[in-house]
Amino acid sequence: MRLPDLSDLIADLQLAKDIAIRNENANSLVTATLAQAKLLGLDKPAKEPAQQIDVNVSYVTPLPDNLAELSATELAKLYFEVMQ
Repeated sequence: MRLPDLSDLIADLQLAKDIAIRNENANSLVTATLAQAKLLGLDKPAKEPAQQIDVNVSYVTPLPDNLAELSATELAKLYFEVMQ
């Protein structure tokens, strides 16, 4: 015996909806409709795409090749530029 796939489950729920309509059973109709929506993932809010963050790094001072050659004043200035 194979497990039912999504199409089988949707078809079964559609049959249940048809029976509920014929029997004028609103509660069963709503239940079957909600079950279909859940199977199809329609009961969850749509995911919004992640917002793009504009990263502008043009203000960053490039580091010199040899930091050891910088004076304490130059290092402090560079440190405070990076930390802002």
